[in-house]
Amino acid sequence: MPTSKTDSNKSKVRSRYKRDAAYGLPLQVIKRDLKILEVVGDYRLLTAYQISKLFFNSLHKARKRLFRLWQHGFLDRRFQPVRLGEGASQILYTLSRKGAQLLFTRGGVSGETQKSAPFAGRGSALFVEHTLKRNDFRIALTLACSATADVKLLFWRQDSSIKDVVTFLNGRDRHAVRRVPIMADGFFSIEHGNRKKSFFVEIDRGTVGNKRMLARMKGYYHLWLQQRHVQKYGIKSFRVLVTTMSVARMDNLIKTARQVREGNGGSGLFWFTTFNQYDLERPQSILAPIWKRSVTENGNRYSLLGRPA
Repeated sequence: MPTSKTDSNKSKVRSRYKRDAAYGLPLQVIKRDLKILEVVGDYRLLTAYQISKLFFNSLHKARKRLFRLWQHGFLDRRFQPVRLGEGASQILYTLSRKGAQLLFTRGGVSGETQKSAPFAGRGSALFVEHTLKRNDFRIALTLACSATADVKLLFWRQDSSIKDVVTFLNGRDRHAVRRVPIMADGFFSIEHGNRKKSFFVEIDRGTVGNKRMLARMKGYYHLWLQQRHVQKYGIKSFRVLVTTMSVARMDNLIKTARQVREGNGGSGLFWFTTFNQYDLERPQSILAPIWKRSVTENGNRYSLLGRPA
């Protein structure tokens, strides 16, 4: 039988869904905890597995620490719907208001992070899946750049600062003006040697039809044509990385991208791959030659670092 309050806390089975008011173990917040809270607030929504890849050497240790941060109110949790044939629903972590306040007072993080909390009760299942896929990409990129000599991730943005609206003439009709909103899932720059390269990221889960995808691609093309990237971001060029669910979907998107420039064989702006070409177990694969260009049919795959396969 438990002989102390501490023993009682250890022996009791904890609920996955409700915090335990009697959970009496004290928590000393360390620098890593503050960094975890900052990253969860920045990424908006993360699984224990994703967090473990960034901060821990085992998933078990990550889960134990995240559970304590949740019990003490610094993180919130939500649960993915359980699909037929699956076990328990996956836990998703978000920054709580208490966690955001701690960052503000202890971590020196601005109020921008606080605006992301609380997130736990919002977002459809599709939105959650989309966010997790974007975060897989970002984590893989972050880890790959950290582990690759002579490669540095200069920045990643995924906020309203990369939102834009591009206006252009649609087709040959000079009076057919088209306004296309641009809101990429991410925008980043890497430095490789003495060269800097910038990329917009589009996470495609097959929920957008070809007509809308073509309009979106034309928006990016005219953003480049009008040199808005020079004015707004101070960069000389960029590419649009589209990562999607299957080879069939990728091939369909490549065909769509070839319609962006009428009669000119498409645009080299757009690069494509599938989700299974990179993952968090082998993050450096995201820098490997896994990308297909819409402008060529030679079968080559390209690296973000510029080396074709």
